[in-house]
Amino acid sequence: MREVTTTVRSYAEWKAYDEENGTSVAETILEKHRDWNTDHEWWDCLIHDCKEFLKAVGFSDPDVRFSGFWSQGDGASWTGGWINMQDLVSAHRLLDKLTREGWVPRKQCPECGYIGKPKADCPDCEGTGRVPVPLPALPKHAELIATSWDDIWYGRVTRGTSNYAHENTCTWEGQNELPSSPTGEKDKGGWNIYKPDHPRLAAELAALDERMEDWRVEVCSAIYHDLEAEHEYLCSEEQLAEGFEANELEFYEDGRIA
Repeated sequence: MREVTTTVRSYAEWKAYDEENGTSVAETILEKHRDWNTDHEWWDCLIHDCKEFLKAVGFSDPDVRFSGFWSQGDGASWTGGWINMQDLVSAHRLLDKLTREGWVPRKQCPECGYIGKPKADCPDCEGTGRVPVPLPALPKHAELIATSWDDIWYGRVTRGTSNYAHENTCTWEGQNELPSSPTGEKDKGGWNIYKPDHPRLAAELAALDERMEDWRVEVCSAIYHDLEAEHEYLCSEEQLAEGFEANELEFYEDGRIA
């Protein structure tokens, strides 16, 4: 009868062994268990934060979807129920509060170029921000519309029929209910003061719809970028090694867990 001796070591021990002997066991372990930190719904916190922000802006029942990260058609998108000008004005007023709670405008780290969640190996990334992007600019008469004609402009983000989840599967659907001519049909409060500006007001609302669509796409891109960055972070050697150590795992030379 023959006895076979098998060596098991921790990841850190195999890495030290590789350095001494020119082998690549640690690399084999990483590749075999690259999904160690992502075999569960790791995206929950990020998606929850996105939904909370969209609710703060005024969208009801926000829905965020994504697929990723290496196939054609991958991406992220979101939908949300009706908002009006009062919601948008209120969201702008809340900007200071949202900033204090961590919803700071996204900006790029000058050192490593990263946008989003701070990277552990770059101290300059601290406080660079995360989803979402800044709110779209308000039209000139936003306050008047919000206080006197809150029912003449509203919109929502809807999803088409598609098996994908990228930004092009959704769209901003704006509704403009200005009267056909400024004759006072919808006289509510300050309407008569602005009757001469009616054509200009219509143009303002049309431009706002364009900005809302651009903003929708920016938020989609920001969500996907942060999800991709989080996934990359969880699959990094640093995080995997930390997880292996925390769970006191040992491995065979072929990368299997002992």
